[in-house]
Amino acid sequence: MTIQKIKCYQTDYRKNEYFLDVTDKQKSIKTDGPFTTIYLNPNRKKQRIIGFGGAFTESASYVYYNSDHETKKRIIEGYFGQDGLRYNLGRLSVHSCDFSLNSYTYIEECDESLNSFTIEREKIYVLPFVKAAKTLQPDLQLMAAPWSPPAFMKTNGRMNYGGKLKEEYYPLWAGYLIKYLEEMKKHGHEIEYLSIQNEPEAVQVWESCIYTPKEAIAFAKVLGPLLKEKGFRQTKVILLDHNRDLIAKWMEGIAEDPEVLPWIWGIGIHWYVSEDFDKVALIKETIPSLHVIFTEGCQEGGVRLGSIQTGERYARNIIGDFTRGCEGFIDWNLVLDEHGGPNHVGNFCDAPMIVKDNQVIFKSSYYYIGHFSKFLLPSAFVIDSMVSDKDLSVLAGVNPDGRIVVVILNETDRNTAYQIAINNQKIDGFIPAHTIQTWCLDE
Repeated sequence: MTIQKIKCYQTDYRKNEYFLDVTDKQKSIKTDGPFTTIYLNPNRKKQRIIGFGGAFTESASYVYYNSDHETKKRIIEGYFGQDGLRYNLGRLSVHSCDFSLNSYTYIEECDESLNSFTIEREKIYVLPFVKAAKTLQPDLQLMAAPWSPPAFMKTNGRMNYGGKLKEEYYPLWAGYLIKYLEEMKKHGHEIEYLSIQNEPEAVQVWESCIYTPKEAIAFAKVLGPLLKEKGFRQTKVILLDHNRDLIAKWMEGIAEDPEVLPWIWGIGIHWYVSEDFDKVALIKETIPSLHVIFTEGCQEGGVRLGSIQTGERYARNIIGDFTRGCEGFIDWNLVLDEHGGPNHVGNFCDAPMIVKDNQVIFKSSYYYIGHFSKFLLPSAFVIDSMVSDKDLSVLAGVNPDGRIVVVILNETDRNTAYQIAINNQKIDGFIPAHTIQTWCLDE
């Protein structure tokens, strides 16, 4: 293909310039001196991109619920509109997590019959938020993850502080999850992806439950057949849903018990603890049939106003994961208050949108995510790319319409001249320090 049409969009957060069209400025650049080369091979397609999104936690939904009409409109349009981030993925917690107003389940205490099961709680805050998102993104795909089974099903007798699911409760807990899928479907929300457990190797002061790989696999073998029996065979089951440093251990466990493979779709990854992106590549190297999706990441420690490093962290992680096989990206809370909450155990975090006094504050992470999600569309393919200078990070893809999208991240303190080399063409470019660019290349 011969590139005929070129567009370049740039965000310089320090100058309050967001998605600025700098095409004409780029066209005037000639790389006479030293420059970096970005090599693209559009003929070598890799994984297909599912999309981008964020989490409809009860806390995020509560902030949305308590906002005025104009603020709600900005949140929904900012994430799900065509002029926003174009999100098409969302994550839900199965009953409470730390970003809930308090701990709760869907049943009365110790109800082994599940006759008291109800998702009425979610109808207050969460489901109205999801419904509003679907007005602009009707193809929204939802993922659900439990943080803990009800206390009576666990070895420690409480939802918080880890503990394990008692083996005798595997069938009941699987039935509980099926009930959740059924109730969500009744309310018009199909759950596309279902995690076995959020962060199964972390003992937390909030809702948490520990699984070894062997235990998670054993539970998946109970859940999978029940999903099939109850008409949810299409639900994609996710294992791990935790940090990259655990990937090798969990892949070894799955490889040792291949009988679980018919019942699982893929591996969910988080970014806490480790940025060892090569571990992500290990998933498909070990079992090529497994899919990879990023299911949670956020800036910890509360709200950081004006921080460009937060945005750079997001972009660095998206590039690192997607160049090694990741297919989708789901951020943590869509929106939080000015404290980074509410959070019922004080585990405050940042979010791309912060609401204070009915004003939406768009963080650097919002714009940096947008350089991917606004341009790399669902069903795009990641394509082969290589950079001659390690100071720049690059992700390239080709959309279903043939448009080539190139995202370039510069985290350094220096401006950098570069050339994009694609087929027999060379395109000159320049990226200032601490900026991010997206190129759109068309025939």
